[in-house]
Amino acid sequence: MANDERLLDLAWARYQRDGEALDGALALPAWLECNTTAHPLMICLADSPRVIELDFSARATRLGAHDLAEAGASEAIQLLLSEYGACAALGRYAEDRDCYAGEQFLGGAQARSVHLGVDIFVPEGTRVHAPFDATVVIATLNDAHLDYGPTVVLEHALPGAPRVFFTLYGHLSLDTLDGLVTGQKLVAGEVFARIGNEQENGHWPPHLHVQLIQDLLGETSNFNGVCAPSELGFWRQVCPDPAPALRLPEPAASGVVLPL
Repeated sequence: MANDERLLDLAWARYQRDGEALDGALALPAWLECNTTAHPLMICLADSPRVIELDFSARATRLGAHDLAEAGASEAIQLLLSEYGACAALGRYAEDRDCYAGEQFLGGAQARSVHLGVDIFVPEGTRVHAPFDATVVIATLNDAHLDYGPTVVLEHALPGAPRVFFTLYGHLSLDTLDGLVTGQKLVAGEVFARIGNEQENGHWPPHLHVQLIQDLLGETSNFNGVCAPSELGFWRQVCPDPAPALRLPEPAASGVVLPL
C-alpha cells in the first residue's frame, strides 16, 4: 500500500496514545448500524437469502481443507453452494489465512495474513450495487498476482455521520472500469460494477471483496485488504467489520470448509 507514511504514522501514534486511531473511528460503526439502511450489494442478497460462511483459516487449510488460492477452489465453492441451496457464500472478516503468499504481503516484522474485509462468492458477472449515495474516488487495475484486479473505492458522506468513510470493492470485471470515472456520483442502489472471472480478478475464485475504510491514509490507487496479526487492533479501527453496516445476511451454516 503506497500510503502517505506520515498519515499512517500519525494514526498509529494516536492509536497508541489515545486508543482511537482517527476522529470518530469508534463511533462510526455503531452509527451506521443504527442510523442507516444499506441497499443490498447484490440482488441475490435481498429478501432473506440463504447464504453460508466458508472457513479459509490457516487452521482449516493446514488440516487439509482446500485453500482459497488453490486450483479447483472455484469449482469446490460452486458445489457447496449447490449442496446447501445457497445463493452466495461469505468469507470471514478478521480471519487469519495461509493463502496470501505473494511478495506484496511481505514486509515488516510479520507477513500480512489477516483478512480486513468480507468476501461474497457469487458467479462471475453478478452486478454490484452502491450501498449508499457515493462518489467514485478510485477506479483502477491492481493486476499483481493475488491482488484485487479491478478495484473501486467509493466515498460516502452521509448526513449526521461521525465522519466521511469509504467502501472498497475488489476482484471486479475489467469492463467495470470502462464505466467509471473519478468524481462520478452514484445513488444508493445504482449498479456500478460486476464480479470478475479468475483471469481478470487477481486469479481468485469469482467473488467480491468488500471493505469498510474510515480513512484512506493518503492512498490513491490501492489499500491493504489484509494486515499482520500483531497489528489487527489498529486495523480493526481503520477498517471495521463491514457486515453490520452493509446489512450482510446471517449465514445458515458457518465454518464450512472446502473439501479436497
